[in-house]
Amino acid sequence: ATRRPEDLPRVRLTPEALRYRDVWTEGGEFIAGFSPAQPVVGVTQPSATRSCAWLGERLGRVCRLPTMYEWEKAARGVDAREFPWGDGFDDTFALIAETPAERRPATFFALPGAFPIDRSPYGVLDLGGNVREWTSTPFGPEKRGFFKVKGASAATTRRSLYSAYTSDTPVVPTDIGFRYVVEMEAGGSGAM
Repeated sequence: ATRRPEDLPRVRLTPEALRYRDVWTEGGEFIAGFSPAQPVVGVTQPSATRSCAWLGERLGRVCRLPTMYEWEKAARGVDAREFPWGDGFDDTFALIAETPAERRPATFFALPGAFPIDRSPYGVLDLGGNVREWTSTPFGPEKRGFFKVKGASAATTRRSLYSAYTSDTPVVPTDIGFRYVVEMEAGGSGAM
């Protein structure tokens, strides 16, 4: 199947950049600072939804974005912790704007699992920092087309790191990616 042009990841590499750039060239090569091992970023919420549907077709199972509540449960566990690892803050536990330079990766985003303390009680990595993530939960009828975004990133501050924090972003920001839920055949959900 061919990809829609609006589904191609697009990023703005500096705050001063006026235009977004495709993450890979027409020849299929990644631009500098990106690789297939990194999280997918720069996609819209509808594009992330279509990607889940595409994967679901290949798996023969329902695949979708998590709801805000599912994402929070995966991050907070049953004890309503402030961060995926617990209640104590340390700027070296996850990749956020305040992470010290010596702990920051050379590329824009860290490889999955590069911050092993950023692990939820269920073993889900990187829910705190690195890349913010789309959910399927709309922001409400008054904000049509806006969806709740969870997590923090290298571009956001500690405020976004709290597992209960939710933001919205209607454009294609460089620091937003997504996770997916594969529903189990018995009606439950699989790991993200």
